[in-house]
Amino acid sequence: MRTEFRPTSIEEVETETMRRLKASRAEHYLHSPIRMDDIRAAANLGGPCVALLVLIHFRRAVTGKEAVTLPGGFLAEFWIDKSAKQRGLKRLEEAKLITVERAVGHTAVIQLARKRNRKPSPRAKKKPGTARQKKPTPHIARGRRCTGQASRSNAQLGGA
Repeated sequence: MRTEFRPTSIEEVETETMRRLKASRAEHYLHSPIRMDDIRAAANLGGPCVALLVLIHFRRAVTGKEAVTLPGGFLAEFWIDKSAKQRGLKRLEEAKLITVERAVGHTAVIQLARKRNRKPSPRAKKKPGTARQKKPTPHIARGRRCTGQASRSNAQLGGA
């Protein structure tokens, strides 16, 4: 007679390795700058969108890669489940904040969108050869500012 093992419950045991992993993750900081306009846009989308955007930036900083994934175990630490991840990524993609590559049976590969609808700076519009000439840097002589004009002679400044 063969006996089959049928567990009645599953209990997760926290090992020393898991404790160290959790402690090391708690020490991480967000490294990359995030545009306030992007945070505002993600906040307007609702749900976990802001958290997902911040976590995408974090994963980019930690991995050093442009394209990142958001594993389920990592998202579980922030109370984001699989369906919330899917909905949030869809909203962020529709808002053109990220691009997502999806493949059946594989986790989504996420990239931040390139510069989206940013106004070019006024300096970027200048035509070649029309740049302003730099003013000469004023020099400091004995604690007093001297311009290109002869404002005081050496004798007035106490020189020889």
